[in-house]
Amino acid sequence: MSPVSLCECDGCGQPASLEHFANRLKRLQSATRFRPVHIQVLFLGAASPPADSDYLYTEAGDSLNPSSSSGLGCEAAHLLSATGLPALSATDASARGAILSEFQHRGFYLTHVLECPADATLASGPELFDLCKRQLPSLLARIRRSLKPKRIAVISRALEPLVPRLLAGDLGAPLLLDEGRPFGLEDADPAPAIEKLRRALG
Repeated sequence: MSPVSLCECDGCGQPASLEHFANRLKRLQSATRFRPVHIQVLFLGAASPPADSDYLYTEAGDSLNPSSSSGLGCEAAHLLSATGLPALSATDASARGAILSEFQHRGFYLTHVLECPADATLASGPELFDLCKRQLPSLLARIRRSLKPKRIAVISRALEPLVPRLLAGDLGAPLLLDEGRPFGLEDADPAPAIEKLRRALG
């Protein structure tokens, strides 16, 4: 029996199974529900987090398990803290929806260069950078044609080598950076980055 050939996912550039495409569609639908009509600040990360519990737009009760992650919604929690919003709950659907609605109301939207989680074998260092570099033209086109934010805050250290390309990308929006570098919300101690991002947002 010949091995099943995998198509390349247009959201992340990785070889993708049917399950991968289904998960991408589910996350895309959840994020679209809370996308502002006019995006004031686009938060840009490197790769969508692997665990549903760490993905900002996962809705309560939708495959969420509070014990499935070392810290519920690490990226989401740090981002919400920087915007002055409370952390999300894995079980309280109404509270989670209200927080995401307020995030949307403020004109905030989160996206990633890789719209899907990076494969575990490619998820660090040069491999992650190469994936992001390959997907960057697609991201730039999406920002120009569809998202059209007023400002873009880069929140992942993994994107630091791509900052010059983002600056030269004719995106029609200024980049919010930490002294020329991304805000490291994934740092071991994210508190300084959270505070700097909070100040940059004004």
